[in-house]
Amino acid sequence: EQHIEWALETGISNWIISWWGPNHLTMKHFRVGMMNAPSLNKMKFCMLYESVILDGRGSWRDGSKEEALYRDLKVIVDDFFDHPSYLKVNGRPVIIFYISRSRMPYGEGFDGPSVLANMRRRLGYNIYFIADEPFFDWNNDSPDGNRNAFKNGEQVFDAYTTYNMFQNSRVRRGETATDYQLREAMPVWNRWAEQLPLFPNVMPQYYDFRGNKPLLGNSADFMKQLREVACLPRTNFDGAPHIMMITSFNEWWEGTQIEPEDGSPGNWNNYGFQFMETLATFKKEVDSLGTYWCSEDTVVEANDGKRD
Repeated sequence: EQHIEWALETGISNWIISWWGPNHLTMKHFRVGMMNAPSLNKMKFCMLYESVILDGRGSWRDGSKEEALYRDLKVIVDDFFDHPSYLKVNGRPVIIFYISRSRMPYGEGFDGPSVLANMRRRLGYNIYFIADEPFFDWNNDSPDGNRNAFKNGEQVFDAYTTYNMFQNSRVRRGETATDYQLREAMPVWNRWAEQLPLFPNVMPQYYDFRGNKPLLGNSADFMKQLREVACLPRTNFDGAPHIMMITSFNEWWEGTQIEPEDGSPGNWNNYGFQFMETLATFKKEVDSLGTYWCSEDTVVEANDGKRD
C-alpha cells in the first residue's frame, strides 16, 4: 500500500515487475504484497521477462528455446492477463523482454517475426511485445542493420526500450547520471526514436556493489534529464503511446532507485524524497502545459509501420 501511495503521488501509473519464474522470491513477494494490496486497482502493472533465464535451455535454431519461452509466457498469461490492472496498450497486454539484444540474437537463429507470431497464436492473445534492444554495440546503437528492429522492411517488435544504459567504461569519474545519460545514451535513443516507437529510461543515480564507477544525482540534475528525454522524437506507429520508463523505483542493488531513503549516514546519497518530488513536479507540469520547452515538434508521423 505504501509503494502504491508513493507511486500515485509521484505520477507513476504503471509498475514493471521483474519475472524470473513463478517460484522466484521476487514473484513470491509480488503475490503476497502487491497482488493483495487494496489500492492495486488504482495502478497498472506488466511483466518484464528476464530473458537470461533462457540460458542453457536449448537453441533458437532447433526450436527448443522457443518452446522454453512459450512455456514461461504461458505461466505469465495464465497468472496475470485476466487481472483488471494488467497493462494493455491499445487493448493489447504488454510483455517486456529484458536484454533481448543478447538473449534473442538473430545471429543465433532468433527469427523475431516468426517467434512473436507463434507466441501470439499459441497463447491466444495479441501481445504487445517491447524489446530491450538499443545499446552501444555496433548493431544495437541504431536500428539500421539490426534484425530485431527491422526484417524485410517490417518492424519486428511492437516497441523498444532500454532498462539501463550504464556501461562502466563510459563513465567519467565524478559525473552525474544526467551527464552520462545525455552524453552517452541520448544519441542512441535519438537514432532509434526517429524510426521506431521508443520508450526510453531516465535514471536519477547509479551506485552498485560490484565496484563500478558511481553516477551522482540530485533533484535539479534529475529534472534536467526528465526534460531532455521528454523531447526525444516520438514515433506514432499504430498509435503507440508516449511512455517514459523510470530506472528504477526500487532497484537498490544497482542504486538507481527513487524510493526514498532514510537519511542514514551510511547511505551513499542522502536524497530523501527528492527524486519522487522532482518526478511529481515534472509530471504535473507536463499534464497541464505539455513539453513546451522542447525546441521543435518531436512527433514523427508513422508510415504504417513499414520502413522506406
